[in-house]
Amino acid sequence: MSNEAWRRLAEGLPERHSSTQDAFPTDPRRVREWVEALPRANQAATLRQLAGALQALAHQKVDGATRFQLLEVLRPVVLDGVALLERQLHGATFPLVPAKAQAADQLQALHRLLATGYREAVAELCGPGGGVPFLRRNLVTQALERALYHASRQLALAYFLYRTPPAGAWLELHVLNGFARAVKLHQRPVDDIALRRPATAESGYAQAVLLALSNPYCFSQREQAELWQVTRDLAEHCSFHERHPPEGAFAVPQDSDDGPGYIPEERADTGSRLLWFDLSALAAQLDQALGEQRHGEVLLRFPRGHAVLGQAELLRRLRSGWGHAAARHHQRLGAGHVLDTVVGLSGLHFFLAGNQDFDSFVRRLGDAAPRLGSDRAVWAVAEPTGRVPVARARVLDQSLGGYRLSWAASEQVRARVGELVGLSLSGEDDRDWMVGVVRWLRYENDGAVQAGIELLARRGSAVAVRTAEGHGPMAVRPTLRAVALEPLDADRGDRLRLLVPGVLDGNVRALEVARAEDDPAFDEDVELKLREVHQVRVLEHAGDYVLYGADGGAGEAGA
Repeated sequence: MSNEAWRRLAEGLPERHSSTQDAFPTDPRRVREWVEALPRANQAATLRQLAGALQALAHQKVDGATRFQLLEVLRPVVLDGVALLERQLHGATFPLVPAKAQAADQLQALHRLLATGYREAVAELCGPGGGVPFLRRNLVTQALERALYHASRQLALAYFLYRTPPAGAWLELHVLNGFARAVKLHQRPVDDIALRRPATAESGYAQAVLLALSNPYCFSQREQAELWQVTRDLAEHCSFHERHPPEGAFAVPQDSDDGPGYIPEERADTGSRLLWFDLSALAAQLDQALGEQRHGEVLLRFPRGHAVLGQAELLRRLRSGWGHAAARHHQRLGAGHVLDTVVGLSGLHFFLAGNQDFDSFVRRLGDAAPRLGSDRAVWAVAEPTGRVPVARARVLDQSLGGYRLSWAASEQVRARVGELVGLSLSGEDDRDWMVGVVRWLRYENDGAVQAGIELLARRGSAVAVRTAEGHGPMAVRPTLRAVALEPLDADRGDRLRLLVPGVLDGNVRALEVARAEDDPAFDEDVELKLREVHQVRVLEHAGDYVLYGADGGAGEAGA
């Protein structure tokens, strides 16, 4: 068993050669001196030199114990540089500008080089048949844990950038974990400065699997850091089985460069070599802890005094990913047709308003429009320059609840999780626009963008809104563009729903709404109407927009 696992571990490693006189030093003392001489004030130069050192070391012949020592000297400096690069990428828009794309590639390379380096150390520390000498078991365990950590971080970085995993990333995780299990070192804890606590090889692998099953592509960049920490904590309470457990387990293929699947349609339970990931006990405990709570912090208590603290909303969304295709609320159907799409509230409002910019739309409303004060926020009504772009998307599959779409690289779509999307049948002149929101997003290796779109409404209308407080003279904030929706789930009692820019907070209780077409929520068939809507409530706050619901009880403003 260990012989085969060791063969797979050593397969595909870089070819190594004897060191030449001008090669990177392989004496730990000299490497420490080299690290001390790095130009720390110039972070870019420091990272280039570190990457070069790791690359050179990967191709040099050196015994496993020495390689491990050298990597342990280099790793703390690399981790400092990686943290700085990651901060530079926060808040980036996609596709990345060249400078940020270069930083992302550098990050990927550093994690890959460290994972490969520690994997080489494991292979070299073992005997010819893959046996682990007794006096080297601790070194092998540490090298396995480090390799799995950086292989997992390489995946997490791909999620942070909404990219598909790098080629070979999943297979490397499988062979590292497979060897750790074969030599029974997978559950042996070791200290790790990157985590500031003891960790095991299996916990690093379990985190990678749990993170994938939670579909990290549906979380914003701001949430990714919390998601990494939460899954690290929760992964310790999951288990692996070499045989299929009774139910609720997920198959993880061990012979291919694939994970367990990010969405239910990508999950399968067939293959020559499978490892089963069981999180049924964790799911039950999480469901119990969450209960009906939707906001605030949730504390999960585990045996041996371990506790995990996380935000209720994030934990609910994480938990919702742990499903199979058969458990979906709506059956998904294959497709292949094309839809026209417009991304963002500004563009969607433009088309819903009859191809009018917001200022023109407000002027069209005339006296029915909320007053545009001189203190209006320019950004709230500013229009994109030039033509509002419409991108063609191919529907991969669909259900009553939404679509899985793919935009070709040539469409140059810029989107992010939580972005609004208008969808319409392609080629129609006078067309209706459905309204959806991007729930997950993934940039493929060929530049195409794949996304999961939740359908919010099959019809939307352009409106203008302002907040109103009390009666008589209104306390007015700037007039904003918004979209009125016809709810899909009308049984909830919301006769009117409004998508409004996220500049509004959750304390709004009344809104003035003006529109240029009739709507059942406005009670009368009139061309122009201004209504005051009371008892509005926040249904969702996604940062860029707020979804408000109201029962439709409204009176004519000023009446």
